[in-house]
Amino acid sequence: MTKREQYGLEFYKSKDPIDGSIIHVCNRRGVINEYNVLQIIQQLNQTETQSLIDE
Repeated sequence: MTKREQYGLEFYKSKDPIDGSIIHVCNRRGVINEYNVLQIIQQLNQTETQSLIDE
């Protein structure tokens, strides 16, 4: 079982309707607000995100 499956995570890309930029989104299926700290991932740059993954 992958971590994605274990925690019920869904990763997808969305296009910003205002400027057309690509937004990376991480959502969790299941209980609302459980693991909501993961929402910060969409605000981090690639280096910061990789650092969290490595930890």
